[in-house]
Amino acid sequence: MNFNKQDFTLFRQDLKKALEQVEKKYGLRITPGQISYDSLSFVIKLTAEKTVGKNGEEIDPEKENFKQICNLYGLEPEDYKARCHITGESQTFIITGINQRARKNAIQITRESDGQKYVCSRAMIVLDRD
Repeated sequence: MNFNKQDFTLFRQDLKKALEQVEKKYGLRITPGQISYDSLSFVIKLTAEKTVGKNGEEIDPEKENFKQICNLYGLEPEDYKARCHITGESQTFIITGINQRARKNAIQITRESDGQKYVCSRAMIVLDRD
């Protein structure tokens, strides 16, 4: 294995596949993250999120995070996966999460027509509420 960006992309994919059994066993979603390396070694960050609760029910980590912090962004817990429009756009988007580390564009949205992901500020979103 060469220690370069292309090989590490393939390594992350293989590692994700190899961790599938561990994820199932412990009710987690494990995501390989940033890799720092030199010529002889590397360090990889792994993030693990619960996907199964105490009573065996499935947990959506993004939804739980959204419910906890949505008030800070002028949203309601029911707005998770809600349809919305962007000011000046005619296409429909779905609110898929919040990145609380982002300073300006913290709201994560996905374009309904093709699944393309974007980020924007709360001020840009117009919710499609009945």
